[in-house]
Amino acid sequence: MRSRHMNLVEITPDNHDITLNIAYATTDNFTGAPVYRRSACYLHKKAEKCLKKASRYAKKLGYRFKIYD
Repeated sequence: MRSRHMNLVEITPDNHDITLNIAYATTDNFTGAPVYRRSACYLHKKAEKCLKKASRYAKKLGYRFKIYD
């Protein structure tokens, strides 16, 4: 049986030239407490491929993506 997580890829600032703001892994959210144990971002591998392409294009224009949870 295939795991439903097998098609997910972790998105990182170093590998994707983006900025992450995963507030719910910190106390800096409306609950005042961390909701996630780990500050991480995952995308389906097809979406990750598109993000990389879009990120390269944005960089050429002087922009950078910022991903929020």
